[in-house]
Amino acid sequence: MHGGDAAAGDFGALDHVNAIADGIREVDPGKLFTAHCSRQKSAIDCYNETWLEINNTYSDCGLSASKTKIDYQRSPVMPFFYIEGKYEGEGLTDGRCIRSQAYWSVLGGSTGHFFGHNPIWLFNPDWQAALDLPGSRSMTHFGKLFASRPWSLLVPDYAEVIVSGNRGIITNNDYIMAARASDGSVIMAYLPEGHTVTVDMSKVAGSAADAWWYDPENGTSQYLGEFPTSDFQDLTPLDPSHWVLITDNLHLGLQRTGAAG
Repeated sequence: MHGGDAAAGDFGALDHVNAIADGIREVDPGKLFTAHCSRQKSAIDCYNETWLEINNTYSDCGLSASKTKIDYQRSPVMPFFYIEGKYEGEGLTDGRCIRSQAYWSVLGGSTGHFFGHNPIWLFNPDWQAALDLPGSRSMTHFGKLFASRPWSLLVPDYAEVIVSGNRGIITNNDYIMAARASDGSVIMAYLPEGHTVTVDMSKVAGSAADAWWYDPENGTSQYLGEFPTSDFQDLTPLDPSHWVLITDNLHLGLQRTGAAG
């Protein structure tokens, strides 16, 4: 990973970065290269060089969804991940902000997400205690949820045809991000607020679907029931807080959402 919160070209250092990349590639051609630019700029915005093979998104709690969409829709296509957002323990960053960056990015087409926490990243005194704070704990639940479903098959529903209703504006904090696995095994949606959504159940493979609400803060889930995979189904969260909706192909027998697996 080249750079570091900056565009090397702004400091007259891009030739040096390119030389380092060339040197590494000469010795070990199997390495993959990415770079780290400044906030609200993706790697390719500052390092559109021949060595750049993996792009990434650098944003915050408000614009992560829209910036992820831009990187997902780039042409030519380049794999990307969410490299950095706002950190827990810095400023007024709250738990929903921390979790939204994670769910917006992966459901939006990113291949992964990095979580940040102060004082963990500095290894300041008592950093171990921060491992038990809400944002850190919610990343454990985030990992378990996506490990329990075929997340690598998810295709973002930016057209809002699979999950519809009041999806919100993509540059706002209440935007609902949704995705469907390409084989129809699962549809997932992240709801920052408790809005009712409409799911096109015909997009779930098989003759019936299981539906769940998953709490991204504490990792608990509630089973909604079995639904036919036909027509549309209105689903309302349990309360106005944030939730993840999961609808599965019932015949696959997928385990309870969030269980390790």
